[in-house]
Amino acid sequence: MNPKSNPSSNPSYRGRGFKARGVTPIRTNSQANVSKSHKTRNFNRKPLSGGFKARADSSRSSLYNPNASLSKSLILAIGGVSLIIILLLVSIIFGILGDVPPFFPGNNNTGGTGGTGGTGGGGGTGDTGDTGNGDNNGTGTGGTGGTGGGGGTSTTLMGLFSHFLTGMITGGDSGTPIYYNDGWVGIGTSNPRNTLNVVGSFNATGSIFMGGINCLDKNKILSISPNGQLSCVDISDQLKDLNFVSGTGTWGKLAFWNGTNSINSDVYLNWNPSSQKLGVGVSNPVTTVHLKETLKINPLDGPPFTCSSTYTGTLYVKFEALCYCDGTNWIAIVGTRNCAQSGHETPQ
Repeated sequence: MNPKSNPSSNPSYRGRGFKARGVTPIRTNSQANVSKSHKTRNFNRKPLSGGFKARADSSRSSLYNPNASLSKSLILAIGGVSLIIILLLVSIIFGILGDVPPFFPGNNNTGGTGGTGGTGGGGGTGDTGDTGNGDNNGTGTGGTGGTGGGGGTSTTLMGLFSHFLTGMITGGDSGTPIYYNDGWVGIGTSNPRNTLNVVGSFNATGSIFMGGINCLDKNKILSISPNGQLSCVDISDQLKDLNFVSGTGTWGKLAFWNGTNSINSDVYLNWNPSSQKLGVGVSNPVTTVHLKETLKINPLDGPPFTCSSTYTGTLYVKFEALCYCDGTNWIAIVGTRNCAQSGHETPQ
């Protein structure tokens, strides 16, 4: 019999299979079967009488390699950190450009416009506001030109960076814009010149403090300096020489003091501002001075001044004479006294 055809008579073969210590059984029909085993990389075999021994090179086995697992974990960790860094950089870039990236949702704030308009479409009413990417943002109305609901005012890293830049900060679908410029805030003005510069009406429902002083205190008032600076001053310190008076009156009546800090009017003193006529005891004066009853003039012992054209028509009383200035001389229109002479004189 041919020894090669009888495995039992060939010392290199001991049956159709063999077992090696620590190695999974493999078939030994051919050299190729041994070298392609999926359990080991190397086999050193040596034909012996009655069979051969196989030894596995455990140093190159891939059944369990802790270093390979650790390398894969490091690769995954580095990849995750890199992804986070990329997302942060993109967030900063979008913050500078004024847009909100989809991976940084806005918080549930005002539900107005996020950034510079968000995704409000091309105008119209914008469906239900396209509420950006916030969890519970307001619906908005879309507005015109892409000003639809933008998920409120975001407090992400993008939002923080945008407040340190120079430009406009929007807080809603409409209203007065707020500008931030070189550390100054302007409301209604893009060029603020103070820490807070407001152009428009101002309404405060709480206290107003200036220099640590509550200006809404009963003893404080607001004061505006000539250069437009607003300050809070104390009444007793700054306005101690100013007194306030109170009282009642009637239109067209001349007012008079009837106490230290009060005034009143009287029905017998009437001034008509339209005709510029004064009535004493007359409610509707028809002459420049309209007297109801008598007029008394105290006499002088001589002319009060030299008669000239400036005093034409002036009257004065010199004892028994009524003197009149005709623009050149004093003449007596009643009586016989010498109106141009001073002192007492004998009647003519």
